[in-house]
Amino acid sequence: MAYIASLRGRTVPIARRETSIDPRAIRTREALVSATIDLLAAQPANELSVTAIVRAAGVSRQVFYEHFTDRDAVVLAAGRAIFEPAYTEFITTFTPDTTYPEQVTKLFARMGEHGATVRTLLDSAAQGKLNHFAVDMLYGPIRAELEAHLKAANVDVGAGMMDDTAHFLAAGTQEVFARGLSEGTEPDEVARRIEDVRRTLGAFSMGESITD
Repeated sequence: MAYIASLRGRTVPIARRETSIDPRAIRTREALVSATIDLLAAQPANELSVTAIVRAAGVSRQVFYEHFTDRDAVVLAAGRAIFEPAYTEFITTFTPDTTYPEQVTKLFARMGEHGATVRTLLDSAAQGKLNHFAVDMLYGPIRAELEAHLKAANVDVGAGMMDDTAHFLAAGTQEVFARGLSEGTEPDEVARRIEDVRRTLGAFSMGESITD
């Protein structure tokens, strides 16, 4: 096992081949992640064992620990393998206009391809890190939208305030997304909830009344 320094000065353990770009290492990690995704569709993450994962992936425990430090590391990798392509597609087409419900529907459809696994992940120890990962992805387009909106309204705020507000909105959006995915809420209903929040915040900031 190797160690790298974290951003806060602490050391974080990583497996010896966790970041290897060797094709064989990549194939092995993909096999372990794929097996984990399949297994999580049928059982909670805290009941999943390394033994079950390596058996499903067709590798040894020694090989597993060359690529992941423990079960939680591969569970997190499985979550990112599902979240990243779905959220990447969402933010690439992000426009907060009349197509927003359609964009949310596409996001939920992508996540729904692994619906049972996603629900398991959102009820696991990996939830916090996955939500943080999603918030980081949502932050950029939300900040760009906020900046454009404030500029159009001729409102000038500092960069720090812009960052804080964008993070606040991104975290709130992901909270609604995560709850909708966990509860099986229809995508258009999730989009409506987020739009209602946006309208509420807009009315609050302008001191206006809210009407349906």
